[in-house]
Amino acid sequence: MTKLFTLKKLLALTMILSASIVLTFAGLWMIQKLKPTSQNKVVITDTDPDTVTNKVTDTDTDNTAIKKDDTNKEPLKKVKTLDQIKTVEQIIVSTEKETEKEKEKEKENSISTSGPVVNVTSGPQEKIITATFSAVANSNLYRFSSYQYSASADFVFNIEGKFPYDVIVGLESSFSKDLNKDREQKLNDSAFYIVKKLFSLGNYIRVSAKSSAIIPLSNESRNDKTLITSIGVGPAISFDLAMIGLRYVTFAYAPSFAKNFHRYTTDVNSQMNTSYSIKNKFVLSYRPWEVLELGSMLSLVDTWSYRYNRRIPNYENRYFINGTITEQLGVAMELIYGDALYKANGSDSNYKLLNEEKGTLSLGVTYTF
Repeated sequence: MTKLFTLKKLLALTMILSASIVLTFAGLWMIQKLKPTSQNKVVITDTDPDTVTNKVTDTDTDNTAIKKDDTNKEPLKKVKTLDQIKTVEQIIVSTEKETEKEKEKEKENSISTSGPVVNVTSGPQEKIITATFSAVANSNLYRFSSYQYSASADFVFNIEGKFPYDVIVGLESSFSKDLNKDREQKLNDSAFYIVKKLFSLGNYIRVSAKSSAIIPLSNESRNDKTLITSIGVGPAISFDLAMIGLRYVTFAYAPSFAKNFHRYTTDVNSQMNTSYSIKNKFVLSYRPWEVLELGSMLSLVDTWSYRYNRRIPNYENRYFINGTITEQLGVAMELIYGDALYKANGSDSNYKLLNEEKGTLSLGVTYTF
């Protein structure tokens, strides 16, 4: 009797425990069914596109948050609550941030000296053609105090091709329009150039080389000076001053040598033409944000005539502000001063950081195709 009573007791307890488990699971299932699935549950699968409203396809190059790979990736598991994973929007935002960081790294691996940009990445690249059109309004300020000035406009067209192994080939042409009474317009000289990245020293020093050829299209070059062409070569060295604690600051030095070729050694006024010149360019820029750049540029130019007589060197100061409105549209403002580096005696300095007597204020808009 005792054994039989014990067996019946165990059987009853087992049935009660089983019923409790079944009822518990049934209750949980009912509660889960009654919950609003749009707020409390996110289901992401690779094979059910209807449950993911913001799914990104492989052809979307800007927001590659979720990519489809049937051979290497398993479908994502179902997730019960929003607290356990990121939503689709959060994944996309985080991916966009990573893309922006990659763009910043690519920008840090580029060199700019108020000219073409050379990417540091090596190896074969796809050919990319870009064209930039600039409209610049110039105001030549002869005397700030008396508001004497003249105005002109420049229209610049630049086309560049990016080729394998970090080679950039470009052509720049422009013409000017006088906005004063005579309204004269003239075609300016064009420039054909090639830029090649040479090497880098860590992430802070980058070196490139540039060669250029002038195509004489202006009346002054072709008729007055009888210029055939001018060939220029020179390196460009960029220093990221973050290596000494100055973030967002870049210093660049670009020396260059140019040899001119004329039909005659003298111009129409019987003045000796310039045989060759040496230019030293220094650029200091500060870019706290991606859309804003402040900077200054100093150029020192030495020239020699065909009789190998050295002329008095010239200097030019440029202070510029560049802004980016969209990926295609940009604005720029520039203040330019230039004069002889020495006075007529050849020994006393004539350099002025700010020249109140004369200068050029330029306001420009650029659009890239």
